Amino acid sequence: MTEHLNKNKEFALSASKPPHDSKSATVARNSFWYGLEIAANFVSVFFTSIAIARAFGPKELGYFNYVLWIANIASAVGSLGLPAATRKYMAEHLAAGEDGLARTIFFTTLRLQLFLSLGLTGAGLALALMWAEPHYSLISTLIVLTLIPRMLTLIPSLANVAAENLRANTPGALLGVAVYVAAVTLSLRYGWGLLGVAAGMLVSTSIEFVVKLWIAWRWVRPLPQGLPLPFELKRRMFRFSSQSIILMMIDLVVWNRSDIFFLKLLDKDIRQITFFSLGFNLCEKVGLIPDVLGGSMGVSVMAEYTRSKLYVRRVLSTSASYMFLVALPMFLGLAALSGPIVSTLYGVRYLPAVPVLAIAALFAIPKALRHPVEELLQAAEEQRFIILWFCICGVVDMALDLLLIPKHGAVGAAIANGAAQMLAVIGTWSRASYILGFSLRMNTLFKTLISGAAMAAGVLTLSLFLNHWLAMITGAMTGAAIYLVMLRLTRVLAAEDRERLLRAGKSFPTPIRTYVDKLIHILTSSEQVSEPEQCRQLLVP
Repeated sequence: MTEHLNKNKEFALSASKPPHDSKSATVARNSFWYGLEIAANFVSVFFTSIAIARAFGPKELGYFNYVLWIANIASAVGSLGLPAATRKYMAEHLAAGEDGLARTIFFTTLRLQLFLSLGLTGAGLALALMWAEPHYSLISTLIVLTLIPRMLTLIPSLANVAAENLRANTPGALLGVAVYVAAVTLSLRYGWGLLGVAAGMLVSTSIEFVVKLWIAWRWVRPLPQGLPLPFELKRRMFRFSSQSIILMMIDLVVWNRSDIFFLKLLDKDIRQITFFSLGFNLCEKVGLIPDVLGGSMGVSVMAEYTRSKLYVRRVLSTSASYMFLVALPMFLGLAALSGPIVSTLYGVRYLPAVPVLAIAALFAIPKALRHPVEELLQAAEEQRFIILWFCICGVVDMALDLLLIPKHGAVGAAIANGAAQMLAVIGTWSRASYILGFSLRMNTLFKTLISGAAMAAGVLTLSLFLNHWLAMITGAMTGAAIYLVMLRLTRVLAAEDRERLLRAGKSFPTPIRTYVDKLIHILTSSEQVSEPEQCRQLLVP
C-alpha cells in the first residue's frame, strides 16, 4: 500500500518539484499537453462552426448563439469559485507535502460543485425557456443541461493543474472533442439540425467529465484520508471562493460577451448577434495558441508563488514579452485578412462580420496577456482589487454598448467589449508590477511591435490585390516570413532568450527539437545583456 501511495504521489507531483532548472522543461511539457488539448478543440470547433454557420445561416444561428450564451453565463458563474479554490489550495498543500489536506479539498469541493451545478442548471433552464423562441425549447433544454458535466469537469481538471500535470487532462478532452465532431457530422448528414448539435454537446461534455474524473481519482484517492479541513483553511477557502464568484459575475461583463444581451435588447436584427459572435469566436480560437503559453506559465506562477517570489518575478517579466511575441502577428494577421477569411469560409451572407472581426482581432492583442498576471493576483489573494477594477471596466463596457450599439450594431459592441478588455489588462499588469516590483521589457515589446507592423503592412497589401483563397494562403505564409525576418533584424531575442528557449525545447521529441533548435539559433542574437540590465529586466525593479 505504501509503495502504491508513493507511486501515485510521484505521478501527481512529478512536475512540481522545486529546482528552478527544471521549470523551463515543466512549462514546455505542460505547454505541449495543454497545446495538444487546445489544438484538438481549435480544429474541431473551428471547422464544425463553419459547417454549422453555412448550413443554418446568420438568422437561425442568432437564436442558437443566444441560448448558448445564456448557458455559458451560468457555467462561468460556477467555474471560478470552487474550482479556483480547488486549484489554489490543492497546489498550496501539495507543494507543502500536506497530501491529506489536498485530498480533503478535492472531495469537498467536488461535492459542493455538484449541488451548485444542479442549482445553476435549474436557473439556466428557467432563463432559456423564458427568453428563447418557442420552437427552440428542446434545443435550449439540452444546451443548458450541459452545465452539469461542464461544471463538474472543472474540479478534476484543476486538481490535475494544481499538481502541474496537464497531461492527465488530455485523454478526456480529446475523447470529448471526437464525440462532438461525430455528432455534428451526423446531424448535418442526416438532417437532425441544431437539435442534433445540442444533443452532441451534452454527450461529449458528459464523456469528458467521466474520463477526467476517473484519471484524477486514480492519484487523489490513495492520498492519506481522514484529515478534516482546519477552521482557518475553511475560512480562507470560503473568502476566496466568495470573492471569486463575485469576480466571475463581473468577469462576465468584461470578458464573456455581455454585449450580446445589449445587442438583443437594442438591435432588432438578430443577425447582429451572429456577426458579433463570429468575430469574437474566431479571435478566441486564434487566441488559444498564445493561451497555451500563458496558461502553462500561469500554472507555474500559482504553484511557485508560495515557494519563490523571485521565480514569479522572472516568469512575469519574460512571459509578457513571449506572449506578445506570439500573439501580435497572429491577431494583426487575422485583422489584415478578415475580409478574405469571412468571405471564403462563411460566404457572402456573413460579410457584415468583416469589420467586427478586424476590430475584435486588434483588441485581442492585449487580452492575450491576461492569464499569468491574473494567476498571480489570485495566488496573492488580490481578488478585491480585481473586483474593483473589473467593476470599472464593466461600467465602461456597458456605457459604450448603450452609446454605440443602437447606431452601429455588432461593430459598436466589438468596440465596447475590446476597449473594456484592454483597460482590464492594463490595470491588472500595473497592479502586479506594484506588488512584485518588476519592470516590463519595454525595449523588447517595442521591437516586437515594429516587426508586427511590417508584417501586417505586407499582408494587407496582398489581401487588396489577390482573390480571397489566394490571399488567405499567400498572406499567411508571407506574413510569417516577414515577421521572422523582422525579429532577426530588430534583435528582439537576445542571448539569454536563446538559452531559455533551448532549455524549454528539450521537452520536444528529437526530430522536432532539431528544427526548433535551428530556428531558435537563427532568430536569437548572440549579444549578451549586461548584468545590471538583466537583473533589472528579470529579477528586481
